[in-house]
Amino acid sequence: MRIGLGLLASALLLGTALPALSADMTIAAPTDPVVLQPAEGPSTGLYVEGHLGGAMLGTEYTDYDFDPVETQDWAKPALTAGFAVGWDTMLGSNLVGGVELRYDYFNADFTPYEDAIGGPLFILHDSISATGKIGYEVVPGTQVYAVAGFGSTGVEAPEGFDDFVNGRANGWVGGIGAETRISDFVSATIDARYFRAFEAFATEDDVDFLAHYVAVTAGVKYRFDDGSKARATAADRIDFDFTGPSIGLSLSAAAASMTRAVSTPGAETGPFFAEGAGIGGSIGYDFDIGGNWVLGATASIDYNPMTFYDASADSPDVDGTTEFAYLDTVVAIGGRLGAKINWQTLLYGKVAYAAIHTTANEDFFALGGGGDEWLGGVQIGFGLETAVSDSVTIGVEGTYTTATEALVTENTQLQQIELTPSILAAKATLKYHF
Repeated sequence: MRIGLGLLASALLLGTALPALSADMTIAAPTDPVVLQPAEGPSTGLYVEGHLGGAMLGTEYTDYDFDPVETQDWAKPALTAGFAVGWDTMLGSNLVGGVELRYDYFNADFTPYEDAIGGPLFILHDSISATGKIGYEVVPGTQVYAVAGFGSTGVEAPEGFDDFVNGRANGWVGGIGAETRISDFVSATIDARYFRAFEAFATEDDVDFLAHYVAVTAGVKYRFDDGSKARATAADRIDFDFTGPSIGLSLSAAAASMTRAVSTPGAETGPFFAEGAGIGGSIGYDFDIGGNWVLGATASIDYNPMTFYDASADSPDVDGTTEFAYLDTVVAIGGRLGAKINWQTLLYGKVAYAAIHTTANEDFFALGGGGDEWLGGVQIGFGLETAVSDSVTIGVEGTYTTATEALVTENTQLQQIELTPSILAAKATLKYHF
């Protein structure tokens, strides 16, 4: 309830402040704004890219020594950095095709047990992928695209009493992205990718690890001169202005972690992994504050149901439920700051107060330990938005939302248990600007 009242108060304050702020910004707005033209560099040909961002890594851990066999899906939020080399060509008037080799570095340790002895349970080192790309050039130098192909993750796991074994797990990769040229040869990119291994990485201890992850990155790309130039003409320009109110819809793919903190030595604390797809809506108001900068207020609601499982169930009942927690809705209220790259393209970052609707399954936890609560948190993100008409934009956005408080419940142990979620989401957005 306190979260709901806080959100309502924030919304009322935001609604009260916007008209006054709008009036101030109208007075301050320049009478003759400079119209940004697309940089006149190549949209195709060879390129190199560097990128960094966040990832939600997962591994399905199967121990065949249990009867019945037990599989847990562990999570690891991590930072990532890497580089790519690729080549693009025009397939039609606005259609772009390409190929790319990409490397992503993680070096993330999975340690899902409290007071774990003997080091990490699993390490995901890196990923190498080869993908094909199909894109659409919205304006010269700005394109949205989808990728699909094959990947390979470098992994490491314990084997025997004190040994570790290394190897690679092959799988498939897919994703979406957006690119906009910020100078004649330099572009900015927003990219979201999903990887899942075809087969698990097995050790001699009768243990399997199946790697998967979601990664969202921002990058800088340098395109070498292939002799082509931007095809901008006066007819290409869309009469678009970011200033004003907007409403939006989004489709999302998300991965989440749930830490289950309990002080019992050797307990499974996770984080546990869940993933899913969803939909969302947003409202906002943007102001052109001059110097090609845009400042905005935004509110969003995203519905992305996800379920967390604990195969051990912490119960003598082998037929008992393994579902211990759920996430479904994230509400966020905050702001964004962006730079106009050309007359219809905005590259932006955002920060917001967030609330995550979290449920503890009463059928899993004893002593009446179920229930649901809106957990307060923070959300950060970045995105690229480009106009396709004088009032409609499309874009790609990545957000990371983490709770700053926990849902406290009980279990058969005397200690209280705290559930703390975090979510990494990639969104494809469609907005109408009034």
